[in-house]
Amino acid sequence: MQDVKVNYQLKQIPSNWEELKQNKKDFLFIVSLFFKDLTKQQLHNLAALKILDVSDISIRRINAVIENHPESRHAKYLSENLFRASELAGFITGTELSITENVFPKLKKYYAPKNVLNSFVAWEYALAESSFFSYAETNKEIFLDRLIAIIYRAKKPFYKIRRYSKSFDGDIRMSFNDHLVGKRMKKISKIPYHHKWLIFRWFSYQREMILKAHPYTFNSKRDENKKKQTDVGSIWIDTILALSQVGEEEKTANTKLSVILRRIENDNRNYAKLKQKNNE
Repeated sequence: MQDVKVNYQLKQIPSNWEELKQNKKDFLFIVSLFFKDLTKQQLHNLAALKILDVSDISIRRINAVIENHPESRHAKYLSENLFRASELAGFITGTELSITENVFPKLKKYYAPKNVLNSFVAWEYALAESSFFSYAETNKEIFLDRLIAIIYRAKKPFYKIRRYSKSFDGDIRMSFNDHLVGKRMKKISKIPYHHKWLIFRWFSYQREMILKAHPYTFNSKRDENKKKQTDVGSIWIDTILALSQVGEEEKTANTKLSVILRRIENDNRNYAKLKQKNNE
């Protein structure tokens, strides 16, 4: 934290994003500023005033002193300290915002999983990834709403009791039903855009962790940015079909993503080792 004086009171400003995240209200307000038509200086000023919890009345009084008595010692003192506070808030544009934890584990009455790999089934992830690429390529909010509606679901009935059952799969959410996604989208569409964007960033991080954990499956040479969302859907459909016995496609689609990827990763690793051995 960094010390600064405003109106002769010593206050503190976070020195990085991680410290700012400790105050969720300030963090969300400042993230929302990125989606407004502001200059960098305006963004810094508003962020600093929010962090310092300077009231509107105090801001008007400070501005009145600066404007009406610009040469006074008091006005110069206030100007210098407000400028310093703004400079200290410079990290919000000078460093990248990293989202490794979900800021919204609960959204309205819906819940997100803690870990995508361990909680998602194959078909659920296929649809989520398709929406992920559609939003990344088009920036259309409807695809973002769909992604979030896939991720978030209502809590399982009798969860407090069922979590102690031997059959409990570790996921707080109800089983995935793609027919209910559209219904959730209508409610999720009303959520502030910067909230949705933070969820997108969290899913993006989760996805990167999945790719890194399966290097033989997700080859680094693949150009993910150029991949069309229709290709993503086709790849997952082909994968589910390839891993299924005839008539058991639905069972495979509802298999844990972690199990599916472990099997594919092992097959790809064994194939790579065999190929290397044959080339020696």
